[in-house]
Amino acid sequence: MADPNIMMSRAEANQQFCGGGFFCHFFPFQSRGQFLGSHKIFIPYQPFQVRIVNRGCELVHHLALDSVTGELDLHCVELTWNEDDILPPESDHVLMSRLSLDCMQEVLLDQVRRRVYLSGFFGLQNLSIDAQTTGPEIYLPYWVGFYRKKDRVGIDVIDAYRKKPEGAKIRNLIFEWLKEQSSSYWAPFHVG
Repeated sequence: MADPNIMMSRAEANQQFCGGGFFCHFFPFQSRGQFLGSHKIFIPYQPFQVRIVNRGCELVHHLALDSVTGELDLHCVELTWNEDDILPPESDHVLMSRLSLDCMQEVLLDQVRRRVYLSGFFGLQNLSIDAQTTGPEIYLPYWVGFYRKKDRVGIDVIDAYRKKPEGAKIRNLIFEWLKEQSSSYWAPFHVG
């Protein structure tokens, strides 16, 4: 999917988490607390080819929907994948798929339909939206930064390919996943 040479390294992620880049400008260090370290976490996505026909014009998009909840933002994806993107990483830091293909297809169609309607409801005529899977699940990496402030732990998340911070939806998903993990998960935590 993406060249691994351009994927964000742990050092780059830690720099953003503890003072450089986006987070230091919009979220001052004092509000987040002490930076403890970071982990790479993988979220499974199912790639789809989406065909939208409106007024006789056809558009084709290649999108991926997270297969854990179906609630995260859609990813625009390329047609070719690295083997490392397709195979589940050999890591304990992989969220597991929870949605069936039929459920994901229905969620994807709802999201695409909503986007199309928001772009101009009155310009629609003979609208048709179709989605088909284009291959096996892919596993997209995210850097999760951990912070401690007094007796609380918080997290921030960066998309490792796009090198951009993520919002509340993905933070909540990962935080809930972390709460489900056993306490042994925290023992090998790498303090950065």
